Amino acid sequence: MKELGLNKKLVIFEGASKTFKTSIIKEINESSELNAFFFKLKKRVRWGQTYFNMNINSPDLSTFLEGMNVGSLEALLYTDYDYILIDRMHISQYVYDKLYRRMNYTLQSFKLFEDHLINIYGLSNIRMIYLRDNVSGIKSRLEKEDINESEQLQDVLDRFEEAFTFTRFAYKRIEASSFDELEFYVQQVKEFINE
Repeated sequence: MKELGLNKKLVIFEGASKTFKTSIIKEINESSELNAFFFKLKKRVRWGQTYFNMNINSPDLSTFLEGMNVGSLEALLYTDYDYILIDRMHISQYVYDKLYRRMNYTLQSFKLFEDHLINIYGLSNIRMIYLRDNVSGIKSRLEKEDINESEQLQDVLDRFEEAFTFTRFAYKRIEASSFDELEFYVQQVKEFINE
């Protein structure tokens, strides 16, 4: 299946809540210059808690990958899209499992998932965008119901920094602090994914 993926780029957007991930993806997806598909993983969300339907302790690779919606990512190889844009994936899983759910999403699981994506798309066709801001910037954009969750925001940011030391995927860090700069962020992403 690797040959199929050689003409597609998988672009994964990661970062804490309120760092403009979805806004940037929507802007890119709506632009006519890129033939892109926006894919958001099946999940339940409460601020800072992304629940992928997965059994992380399963010795069965297919059960683990099913929870990360890898079947959907494989199916996208058969579409006419050149870019598959993903809003959160394994980095968020790693960050939020440790902080909020106390599950055992291990470094081994992290590497297993990356191995599988590399087999599908090829390492050179996978890019990650790491959107970040400081605690006060993110807190200023949190909605009222999210304020109680902001106590662990520094831990979230620290975990993202740690998780990015483990990835084998090429990534670009973008300091995203203002919605007014959205077009600038979008341009940075487009340049990076076309390198």
